[in-house]
Amino acid sequence: SALDDQQTAVHRAIVETRLRSMRKFRVDTAAEGDCQFIAVRESGGLEMSNQELRGLVGDYLQLFKDDLLKYSTGLLRQGQSFDDYEDYIRGDFGWGDECTLTAMAHVLQRPIRVVTPDPGENFIRNYDPPGSGWLRADAIVIAYIGGKHYEAVLDEPECDHEGQSPQQGGDDLGSLSGGARPEADSSSEDPFPTGFRCDR
Repeated sequence: SALDDQQTAVHRAIVETRLRSMRKFRVDTAAEGDCQFIAVRESGGLEMSNQELRGLVGDYLQLFKDDLLKYSTGLLRQGQSFDDYEDYIRGDFGWGDECTLTAMAHVLQRPIRVVTPDPGENFIRNYDPPGSGWLRADAIVIAYIGGKHYEAVLDEPECDHEGQSPQQGGDDLGSLSGGARPEADSSSEDPFPTGFRCDR
């Protein structure tokens, strides 16, 4: 609707202002169910496809199934089993949520920072692997626009030779090729629900 479009435009403007203060900019990311996974892949420079990343997340969710069901709230929709949820996430266009962001931070062993249009000072949502903190230089920064839509975030170039600022969006991000898989840190004994957020 026109009202939804107007609200989305307002949210994008707020997020863009916040990203500029961090010397970053958002990139338009197709809203086709894959947006969260595309945003994490592109922002993190991951050399893997959406399906490979979904597979890593699905494997990790299955590994910690009992903990997820015990510690999370609102994970499963009415009438949905955990296997249904896992299959949905592994599928081509299942929407990611806070649970999948936590899983990606853990399996990639990289913090994920989500810049949101939320009011107030606490507008960055943090998803950390065990033992991580704010000072990690390899944090993946993505944008949340609202309406369950995420967008990729890139660093501003050090110098623009044409004297223009980077575009605030405009390029739809597609699939990357390549099968590189980051190794999960098996040395950590911290349980999956540490700092866990999985409300949907």
